[in-house]
Amino acid sequence: MTTTATDGLEIEGAQHIQLDVGEVRLHAVEAGRGPLVVLLHGFPEFWWSWRLQIPALAAAGFHVVAPDLRGYNLSDRPPSVADYGLAARGCVGVIDYHTGLGPYGYGELICDHDPGTPSVATAIEWYGECVTVPALGTSSSVPKHGTAGTAFWQQRFGERVVYTALEYGTFSPDVGRGPMREDHVLHARGPVDWNAPETQRIKRNLRHHFFPDTQPWRELVVFRSRQVLAQALAGLASVTM
Repeated sequence: MTTTATDGLEIEGAQHIQLDVGEVRLHAVEAGRGPLVVLLHGFPEFWWSWRLQIPALAAAGFHVVAPDLRGYNLSDRPPSVADYGLAARGCVGVIDYHTGLGPYGYGELICDHDPGTPSVATAIEWYGECVTVPALGTSSSVPKHGTAGTAFWQQRFGERVVYTALEYGTFSPDVGRGPMREDHVLHARGPVDWNAPETQRIKRNLRHHFFPDTQPWRELVVFRSRQVLAQALAGLASVTM
């Protein structure tokens, strides 16, 4: 790890670094001391996506590292498409975060692979008997067929992928139908006035249903996330190539 030139974007108390991860060198921004938190951006973004979370996490006692993933911003950009693929991986674990179903604050691991497949068996091996399978009626979720999430990974990796949704409970579906109905009606009426008090009330209620921003709920989410991510990493590390 070395310090490096910046991209002109700065956060007070943070520094730009380079990480040698073997195949490529990644530019990253780090801040704080304490337990490590790695923030990975999505497409087509870069580390700046986390500009609000980096100082907040650092102030809360964490060591935060937000890299530019390969091909983005100041990180290495290998020229071949194959350099960005997962096809050579012996096993791929996917954890898809959701909220809105199940008991308040509990993170249910939902496996949408077909019952009896190796992917379900591997999910149970990694995460234990808490894994639920909608097709078996053991989940708070109904069975889903042809969804882009599971189908995409299954098509590309077959039995080598373990796809699970980590579903955090908030409030009951009966409670959620009101805010969702109001939101649907709002958009069905035509152009939305985002500054209107009624629009802001509807959006505030919808957000609260799927993200009850309270300290107890957030603590439950963080605890379960750490538990599941540790199990996934241990599972991947146990896979023999």
